[in-house]
Amino acid sequence: MRFLRAIQPKWVVSFHQPLHGVDTDTKRPGFARRLADQLNLPRKAFTCGGVCHGTMTMWFNHRFDGAAITVEYGHRMTFRQKYRTGPRGLLRSVGATR
Repeated sequence: MRFLRAIQPKWVVSFHQPLHGVDTDTKRPGFARRLADQLNLPRKAFTCGGVCHGTMTMWFNHRFDGAAITVEYGHRMTFRQKYRTGPRGLLRSVGATR
């Protein structure tokens, strides 16, 4: 929290496993769509189902101008996802390249 307060980033992407998708219930739906397309992951609405009391992305989106989003890979990631399509897709979704 201290780190995010200090740098106040425009984008925060939180990677997890194993729910396989990109959260579309977010502050910037266009970014969610771009990210899902670039990472070749389905668009999904992730909810806590009443069992949690908030997430880092919810906290960030409520308190900052930037947008945080959750990306969930599947149970296993391929070499290609880890080292090629994942990094390239993330960079492309924010208009950057290697």
